[in-house]
Amino acid sequence: MRYHNGDPCHYRSYRKYCAVCRFRREADREVNRAEGALAENIDTETATKHLLILNKKIKDAATTTGDVTLQSLCESCHTLAIELLGALDKVKVKRGQQKWKSITKALRSVWSKEEIEDLERRLARFKAELGLHLTADLR
Repeated sequence: MRYHNGDPCHYRSYRKYCAVCRFRREADREVNRAEGALAENIDTETATKHLLILNKKIKDAATTTGDVTLQSLCESCHTLAIELLGALDKVKVKRGQQKWKSITKALRSVWSKEEIEDLERRLARFKAELGLHLTADLR
């Protein structure tokens, strides 16, 4: 691993924690992706979009049956999913953007990683709560 001046990273044994190396690694991954996003973010985006589709079906059924608790849960899930998709879009490189813009997005990706992971965890809790509520309603 080399960083900005071409010398070997002096944090070789701590590469995981070296900010320069983390940024370079993220920038290289971001710039080289044809889709304009990291693979993990693409997977998260796909799963979140699928969850939104399922959430809409559940909310429609809850509206039909008059289940106010489930409707509220679906609305909260929808809001959080939209927030996560927005955070993922902020770090996605659009087609035709200059390399400098791609590097900026990679840096934003490193800074936003914790925020995105937090949103994923919160959305997973909503998903589990929806599943629990639906299971209880089936009994």
